[in-house]
Amino acid sequence: MRLQHEIATRTALRKAAVSSIDFAYSGEAIMTNRHTYTLVISALWFSFLVLWIYLSKPADNGLLQFASPLAASVGGLLGLLGIALFTWSAYHLSIAVTGDATGPAALVLRGPHRHVRHPLYVAVAFACIGVWIAYGRWQPADCGILLVVLTAAHLTVTHYEEPGTRSRIGPVYDLYCGRVPRWLPRIFPAEMADLASSNFTATGRDGDLS
Repeated sequence: MRLQHEIATRTALRKAAVSSIDFAYSGEAIMTNRHTYTLVISALWFSFLVLWIYLSKPADNGLLQFASPLAASVGGLLGLLGIALFTWSAYHLSIAVTGDATGPAALVLRGPHRHVRHPLYVAVAFACIGVWIAYGRWQPADCGILLVVLTAAHLTVTHYEEPGTRSRIGPVYDLYCGRVPRWLPRIFPAEMADLASSNFTATGRDGDLS
């Protein structure tokens, strides 16, 4: 009887140890994927920005030869604003990424997502437009290229990203869209307290409310 009790105790301890290891491993994997997701997205967007700078710079100009001091100041400030917004957005988005890094399992209700629905796109737009202002690229052909890029981003969001998020998150996403604009950031953050509880009910996870 005593031997059976000792065996049962050792078995329970062994299972507890294995469970702890599995839990630690899964947590590490989730964190690794979160960092990987953020790094990959950031690398892709910043690579695009570098390419945009290269293509926007007039062929006969050096990298720091801007259209004018005023254009350099305005464009530089807008570019820095875009980079800061991108960093802020990527950080909060990475917190909500699931272990398989397929995207947020719950609606992100914190940080810049309380001001605009797609802060990463807005951040990149700020940076790219800032580059064009700095180099004075406002010829009709340049504006046409910018219009094509912005239209492509808009169609991607409205026909792919937002429908996918709506199907994954549920009706709470429609409430979110009613409070937070798609492209033009609101000055004051939207109230999200009630959406956070609805988000948890719909997804079984916290709504990442700050």
